[in-house]
Amino acid sequence: VKNLVISGGCALNVTLNGKILSNKIFDKIKVPPAPHDAGCSIGSVLSYFYKTKNLNFQEDSKVKSKIMSPYLGFKYNDDQIMNILEEYSDYINFESLKYDDVIEFAAKALAENKIIAWFQGRDEIGPRALGNRSFLANPSNEEIREIINKKIKKRELFRPFAPSVLAHEAQNYFELDQASPYMNIVAKVRENKKNLIPAVVHIDGTCRVHTVSENLNKKYFDLLTKFFEKSKIPVLLN
Repeated sequence: VKNLVISGGCALNVTLNGKILSNKIFDKIKVPPAPHDAGCSIGSVLSYFYKTKNLNFQEDSKVKSKIMSPYLGFKYNDDQIMNILEEYSDYINFESLKYDDVIEFAAKALAENKIIAWFQGRDEIGPRALGNRSFLANPSNEEIREIINKKIKKRELFRPFAPSVLAHEAQNYFELDQASPYMNIVAKVRENKKNLIPAVVHIDGTCRVHTVSENLNKKYFDLLTKFFEKSKIPVLLN
């Protein structure tokens, strides 16, 4: 058996997943975005369609891509978002930007070591922020970790942060020979890259990797690409 699928609550143990992979028992492992009890909702729907609709998951690429997506939650239209912003207009300034301008604005702010609250598309299923509901920052700034911990996360300073990385650049930064689109595998950071992304490197030289592809999340992929252009680093602290 060359491939292993891991599910159940234990599959949220990202360190264990990383050890299974690094021990080379299997070529690849697969962990769904919500392997805990909430994931049963997806399994139930898949089971129903498989039994009643005669779906062929191997041949139907549209169905396959939907199954892979972790972005299955609520989505808000522009009017709903604008109503909320206007409700809090005494406290915040806002303006409406076109797609390319949003990407440029956010990438520039990140390159200037500002922290971004990134909100787009549907909510993620499962416990990980995967680029639709994320706090983002420049991973090259080691001090940003303490700022986020103190102001936003309000948790112990030793706890690590995760990197989002362009999928096609992942192997250049991490010892990882497969995709990790749901942030559920721990991998070692390559020695020659640790000094470039210190804010996401744990004390043991590892991190919880999130690989980002264009087909799963184009907007987040575009942001990472633009940040890469500005900083020469294809990684964001997520």
